Amino acid sequence: MNLVSWLGLAFVVLLAIGGIAVVGNTSREIQRSNMDEDSKRRWGFLMGFSPLAGVYTYKRRNELFGHADENPGDAGGDTDNTAGSKPDNTPKHTPDN
Repeated sequence: MNLVSWLGLAFVVLLAIGGIAVVGNTSREIQRSNMDEDSKRRWGFLMGFSPLAGVYTYKRRNELFGHADENPGDAGGDTDNTAGSKPDNTPKHTPDN
């Protein structure tokens, strides 16, 4: 094998080790959270099924599940709509009676 092959192999190994570290850290974060056990199992299933999708979804869960409006300080952006953007006038989902 030539030098380029060894460098490519080293890069792939580093990516794999980094990915395992990120998935392990996120799994530990889920385990330490105050979620119920059923939710922890579901997150674990998603992480086992697709680690990249599981990490991405867990890290952005408030935004993806529509709870970002409840914690405006987490977004770190402009929360009073003074930056020239239009307010979101879409109707919010209400449960059926």
